[in-house]
Amino acid sequence: MIKDGISFLALVTPMIWCLWHRAWWALLGYFAVLFAITGIGMLAGFGDIKLGLLTTLLNVGFALEANNIRRWMLENAGAVMVGVTSGGNLEECEYRFFTSWLKTAKEEPSAPSLQGA
Repeated sequence: MIKDGISFLALVTPMIWCLWHRAWWALLGYFAVLFAITGIGMLAGFGDIKLGLLTTLLNVGFALEANNIRRWMLENAGAVMVGVTSGGNLEECEYRFFTSWLKTAKEEPSAPSLQGA
């Protein structure tokens, strides 16, 4: 299950988040954008405060997209999205998902038997 919304670990430490989830392409992209922002900011004569603000905005944007990056990586690895659920915490989400999933699995008709054909 992947939470939809902001990833607080990616907000505070995006590089550690990328290493933890083995998101090598995301880490490379993060560094590319970070170096571009820093280089352009230094050439434009931005001070440390402005560069820090731009870096913080980059981290916020990355944190908002971090879980979508995980979802994309899992889909590329062959995982299939089975359903969507909501809840107050992980246990509630798991309970809601599996009860609805088991209910639909029981309702689906089974394949006809070929015995006696």
